[in-house]
Amino acid sequence: MISLVGVGNARGSGFSNIQGDIFQSNQLNGLGYQVGNYLVGVVARWNLTNLLRTHQDYQADQFLVERSRQLLNTQRLQITRQYQEADTQYQVALEQARQAPIQLQAARQAYNQAKSRYESGLTDLPTLLQSVVTLNRAEVDGYVAVSNVWRFLLLKSAAEGDLSLFMNQVK
Repeated sequence: MISLVGVGNARGSGFSNIQGDIFQSNQLNGLGYQVGNYLVGVVARWNLTNLLRTHQDYQADQFLVERSRQLLNTQRLQITRQYQEADTQYQVALEQARQAPIQLQAARQAYNQAKSRYESGLTDLPTLLQSVVTLNRAEVDGYVAVSNVWRFLLLKSAAEGDLSLFMNQVK
């Protein structure tokens, strides 16, 4: 830091020098300034420990940059993992949705067979009720499988960061 400095100083002694060293009884004669000094200069200041502090600040900034890099890598890994999980879940849901009609058809056939056996007296009511429960479960599983396909497609689109994939399928 560079500064400009100026100082002035003057003083009076209470004695007047006009007539030599003779004491004057009038005190007002000595009130004027008799001696003056001045100083004008340029000051340059440099803090030697500034270099150490600057170096420490630089290292701290480097640590912050590295921390930010690691956070970015963590976010990238999380997004990649979310996308892979969503894609896997979507593929599983698609396969379940493909299998749901086959299960429903099998459950209907089992119900029809149980109903025919019940009507002809070859089986009892609990067996018929079990086939009704199985048919009901197959219908519910079909609806759940279709719902899961949409849900996991939405998750996959969100993990990818592009909802147009989902919106195009909705249309």
